Amino acid sequence: MADVDVKIDRKIGSFFLDSMKNAKERLWIMSPWLSPEYARLAIEKKKQGLNVKVITSNNYVRGHKEALQELTEVRKEVKKPENRKLRIIGIILIPIGVIIAIFTAGIGLILSVVGIILYFIGRGKALIYWISKIGEENLLVYNYIPAHPVHAKVYIIDDLVVVGSVNLTKIGLQRSVESVALIKSGELASDLSKILSELDKTIRLKRIPNYEVGKEVRAKHPSRRF
Repeated sequence: MADVDVKIDRKIGSFFLDSMKNAKERLWIMSPWLSPEYARLAIEKKKQGLNVKVITSNNYVRGHKEALQELTEVRKEVKKPENRKLRIIGIILIPIGVIIAIFTAGIGLILSVVGIILYFIGRGKALIYWISKIGEENLLVYNYIPAHPVHAKVYIIDDLVVVGSVNLTKIGLQRSVESVALIKSGELASDLSKILSELDKTIRLKRIPNYEVGKEVRAKHPSRRF
């Protein structure tokens, strides 16, 4: 028999947020929007060795955008190392060629061109991309479609399942009138974990790759308000 409790209240986070902070084995979060501090909580729990998964949307409103910035980090993969000597030689030849070109156009221009070529040959090449801080398969970001968005809020905290209306945001947890059902059941927690893992197959949701998420949340354009 499952232990069930239902709450409707403001500051609804007081009924389960401590359980999240004290989770020992598993913390799964499905919320269309997140606040940055709860993204950091997920990262900290992952560092502690917990089974952590975050399922959310790419609706990049302010606050949620910052949370996704917290959950992703940049990686730099060197494809071609820099040849510093060639770059220095190129930097030296370019101005020398310009000076000589004042008196002998042909030779000077050739030296400048050679300097430019050497400079660019000597430059290193690196691939810049973004990854999830909690593991690539543990951050699932689904395409937000206003007409029929992914709007479910589900939290699995060890053997506790929390379902209801509340987003994992400051507004949802502290200010809005929200509802939650708290169900203590290891069997339900395991079954629900399996369902959440297969959303893109069972409902054909479009997952946004984490490298695209990381790039987009750092784009230089105004963020929408939440």
